[in-house]
Amino acid sequence: MKLVNIHAPNDFRVDEVPLPVLGPNDVVVKIAACGVCGSDLTFIKLGGAGVPGMASPMPLGHEAAGIVTEVGANVADVYPGMRVIVNPMGTPHIMGNGSNEGAFTDYLLVRDAVLNRSLYEVPPGMPLHIAALRCGAAWR
Repeated sequence: MKLVNIHAPNDFRVDEVPLPVLGPNDVVVKIAACGVCGSDLTFIKLGGAGVPGMASPMPLGHEAAGIVTEVGANVADVYPGMRVIVNPMGTPHIMGNGSNEGAFTDYLLVRDAVLNRSLYEVPPGMPLHIAALRCGAAWR
């Protein structure tokens, strides 16, 4: 699958990476849309988030919406086929901000997934590309 990674200042690429491996507390989301945040542009300019222990290369993207494809055995109230937006700050891993996951990808691993904290169900009838634009407001 494909994933956008930052390799150095002003050097970001679409890399080929393995599919995510589901753990018992995780969810995999097939990404339908991902917005470009101002922080994404800053990370590209700087060459990453500058966080000690940051993933290298650094996966990019954190304002995403998609469809759940896999659900770990310990995850409650989330099911395959559920349309969701992803709260990157709703997990201890802060995806797209220096962690090993980024939402500019085909399939996103949401570690330690919890409905209404790291994932929010998209209302019926709302297109996923519009839902991705609502990511920042969803958990406020």
